Formats: sequence, C-alpha cells, structure tokens
Amino acid sequence: MAKISKEAKAEMKRKLDEIILNIFLEEGWHHVTYGNVAAAADIRRSTVQGYYTELGEALRGKIFPIFLSHLDLSSHKSLRTSWAKALDDKQFRYILQMLIANAASEAPNEMSKQGMEKLFEMVGVKIDGAEAVLHQLLGETVIRLLER
Repeated sequence: MAKISKEAKAEMKRKLDEIILNIFLEEGWHHVTYGNVAAAADIRRSTVQGYYTELGEALRGKIFPIFLSHLDLSSHKSLRTSWAKALDDKQFRYILQMLIANAASEAPNEMSKQGMEKLFEMVGVKIDGAEAVLHQLLGETVIRLLER
C-alpha cells in the first residue's frame, strides 16, 4: 500500500475535522460516530480511526466561539435573555447537551472542563457575580432540555 504524503494526510485531517463539526452542528454529538464520519467522507471506518483516538478532538477550539456568539455579556439581564433565546438554537443546545452529558459521565474529558472554566472566566470578567448567574442558567438549562 502506498504511503500518503504529509500534505495529503493534513488535507484529509482538515476534511474530516470539517465533516465532524458539520455532523455535530446539524445532528448533535450522538450522531458523531466513526461510521457516520466514514460514510460522509466516503472512506473506511478504520481510516477515520487512524486519524482520531477520540472524535471530539476535531471540535477543539471550534465550538466555544459558536457557543459564545449566542450570548450577550453586557449585563446579568442580557446574559439571561440571550441564553434563554439561544436555547431555541439547535447548535447552542447541541453544545450544551454534549457538555452536560460529558459532565455526567464517569470521566469527563479535559476539553469540557476547560470549556466550562473558560466560560466562567470570560463571563466573570464582564459581569460581576456571574458565577451565580451561570449556575442558575445551567440548572435551568437541564430542566428545560428535559422538557423537550
């Protein structure tokens, strides 16, 4: 079997990263599987597995900006209002669903922990007492997601 060049491998990785992000944003994390990624890329599942030990790696640095773009950090009220409105957006919900599911797992991954820390840090810089507001919003989010 012929070896592929570093450039071809890097290009395939970029393509797979994009496919994973698109599947996640359109269908949610539970649809991001090796099989679905392979089907979308028209390659073998084992090829995808050769690029990723964990498919979430493809989302690193990509979903936090999407999440944050839904929020108005100018005041407590604007954060609450923008968060409530953002819950109607499927991408925002998919990000929260992934985060909550990961937090509830046996071993939450570092990417989720870092994302949560970054959220609290960024909101805390902009809004005094933001930690309490975020705790309330996250709790209310779990209840609202269960009501769907």
